[in-house]
Amino acid sequence: EEVRKYIQRFVKEEKVISKHDRLTLESKLLSLAKPPLTHNGVPPGCIKYHGKLLQAESVFIRGKPLNKVKGVKSAFVGYDGNICNVETLALQFYKLKYDMEGLHS
Repeated sequence: EEVRKYIQRFVKEEKVISKHDRLTLESKLLSLAKPPLTHNGVPPGCIKYHGKLLQAESVFIRGKPLNKVKGVKSAFVGYDGNICNVETLALQFYKLKYDMEGLHS
């Protein structure tokens, strides 16, 4: 009960929090709700993303790799011209092509 109240207070205050962390907290809050995984017992304003995120279609994204060394994290030239990882490259692609924002979890 104490954890549930803490999470509710935290998400309602709109502290600076990533979408991924907020989604994780919302999922935990719903699992603590009675009955589990429903909005019953969860005050309005606490659930912002859970159950509302879209599933993206599969696409092929081409990037310009900067390294091709096994065991080393891949680096690419992003669509903004900066060096980035593959996850950031994918997020940039969706933003440019579909005007969609996402998160990597």
